Amino acid sequence: MVPSLPLHRTTAVDNNAAAFLSEEKHPIEAADSWAAHIDSSRPNNPNNDAAADDHADDTPSTRRQLRHSHHHNHNNNDDDFDATSFEEIKYQEDLKTKAQQQHLADKKLRKAAKKRQRRYQELFTTNSGIGSQSVHGLMIDAGSTGSRMHVYEFEPRVLMNKHEVTQAVSGKKLSFPGTNSRWTERLRPGISEFANIDDEKEMERAIADYLEPLLSFARSVLHTKEEEFGNFPIFLKATAGLRIVPSKQRQRVISTVRKLFNNETFCPFWDESERVRVISGEEEAVYDWAGVNVLLGNLMSNSEGVGEAYGGAIRTYGALDMGGASSQISYYQPEGDVMSGLFKLQIGQGKHWNVYAHSHLMYGMNEAEKRRKAHLVADTTAKARLQDGVFDPCLPGGGKKTIEFKSLIHIGDNGLETWNATVDDFASASSSTDPGLYHAVLVNNEETGNWDQCKELAKGLFNKETNAWCDYSHRGSCSFAGVYQPERPSPELEFYAFSNYFHVWQFLQLESRSSIAQLEAKGREVCSQSWDDLVQYNEGNQQNIFTEEELKTYCFRAAYVHEILRSGYGFKSDEYVIATDIVNGQKVTWALGSILYEINTLPWDYIEIHGKRHVNNHVQNDIIAEWGHQFSMFLTGVIIASILGVMLVFRRHRTRSNRKDGYEYLREASNNVEIEKLPLRSCPNFQVK
Repeated sequence: MVPSLPLHRTTAVDNNAAAFLSEEKHPIEAADSWAAHIDSSRPNNPNNDAAADDHADDTPSTRRQLRHSHHHNHNNNDDDFDATSFEEIKYQEDLKTKAQQQHLADKKLRKAAKKRQRRYQELFTTNSGIGSQSVHGLMIDAGSTGSRMHVYEFEPRVLMNKHEVTQAVSGKKLSFPGTNSRWTERLRPGISEFANIDDEKEMERAIADYLEPLLSFARSVLHTKEEEFGNFPIFLKATAGLRIVPSKQRQRVISTVRKLFNNETFCPFWDESERVRVISGEEEAVYDWAGVNVLLGNLMSNSEGVGEAYGGAIRTYGALDMGGASSQISYYQPEGDVMSGLFKLQIGQGKHWNVYAHSHLMYGMNEAEKRRKAHLVADTTAKARLQDGVFDPCLPGGGKKTIEFKSLIHIGDNGLETWNATVDDFASASSSTDPGLYHAVLVNNEETGNWDQCKELAKGLFNKETNAWCDYSHRGSCSFAGVYQPERPSPELEFYAFSNYFHVWQFLQLESRSSIAQLEAKGREVCSQSWDDLVQYNEGNQQNIFTEEELKTYCFRAAYVHEILRSGYGFKSDEYVIATDIVNGQKVTWALGSILYEINTLPWDYIEIHGKRHVNNHVQNDIIAEWGHQFSMFLTGVIIASILGVMLVFRRHRTRSNRKDGYEYLREASNNVEIEKLPLRSCPNFQVK
């Protein structure tokens, strides 16, 4: 059994002497290594140096001292601290904790699965709200922390005369996607969790089990249109969660999903291999921009026609998105003055837009958290990192709360992050841990958190010192990490911010439209609090209640959002940002912009009307409308006249009762049109062995 070690001591070492005397040898430790750890940890032990020397010759592989000698002058107690033993114990504790968490997660998954089944059953027995004449597209947003299935609807892509053909080719007939909040389903974790599975069959089973609830949700929503599933395109687009995974592992995940979607039993929807892929950061950014502006009504009408959307008179908004692994910025440049990162977005046959779009990989909220922790412990001793705890100004004060973490991120001599551990880094000498993996503890013993220090820590993550070449080559038009960013077209251009921006706004209880100065003032007020004050503040939050674990991190998150806007993207203090997750009743997401682009690339069907024509059920009303209002009025007049004539004849020959029951009303002309279904496209038949 793993002994309970005082890994998080913050009091004097003398107070813990009795605890060390009672510790037992951990079963996985070599006797000499454990004895060395006990001796070196005892306070005021005159034999510390001798004990360390004796055991160094016996077990050199387990006595390697892990320290940054080029950063610090350690005292004897720090030098003699056996980091290897502590690291191994932390590793085993981590495995035990992970097993417990997995048990709880499995239990939650089983409970969630039962709840989903009940909800899906309700969708089968109730009206899901889908249009009877609409067609549908399915988009799976495979993000870093989870995957979401979005079910969209749009009008059939059918042209019925030469006039509509002319409209389509001239960019004046575009398809608009709609959706409903009930038509979105989310699963955790991200699909990148399966990238490390070596066995192909095991990976296929795991991903199939993972994606099946999303496909079941779509089948439930669209159950009244089961015969048309093969006409509904399905897409899976993965973002930064897979972009940060090594290429071979990334390709294996995508290939597995393509294979599953190629199975007609597993995927009844219209599948094409190229619809399953990892999208680039620039694509994600420009889809963010398209999603925001289509909901605000700025995109579709200005996209009609051919050529280029040009000129400052066109009103648009910029887009700011921050996921777990990347952060995106995008905005329309009406003059087309973009030297790098230009994305020419074209909706169908409509005009194209000159949009600056860039995604900063590793600058999402979760990755920023990991990098912050690595920087904090980089210049500390192993004893401080593993036992005493490293000071973190972003934590709430009072020393009551700590953060324990493990990491593979190391800091090189140039101050930049690297995956490669050196002899002076924290890599454990034990073969049971991953190469370069280390553990650490963060703590704040001050009375409160420190907003200014936390903000400086966040600012240091943007690697502004690497802008030298960008500043030279692009005359200072740069954001951070050496990335070019053109000047924003005007101060009047406001930005919509969502995802983690919105969560920070909720934490600070800011108005949706707030300035950078208001963001900083509220961040300073909330984060310069003790833990007890922060808990009380959270309990009165009218926008969202955060868990205890979330509260530990949100002061850094607030500081990070401020710094990426102010120091990173160059927003001024008096500029405003609109943070939200809903625009005009719909969830704002890059997936909306992506499906808008994709459905407008689908082919049109042409059904010309002349004589008796068999058409698909969902275009009957459109065909009748195409006959024209005048013909409909003429037909109505003929029907009325015929009915009056028939009634006049029957009055002369029948009694009143016969007149009442002896005839039936004429049916509408549309019901006499025979129905011909469009050819059903389905996934090729493939069986998983």
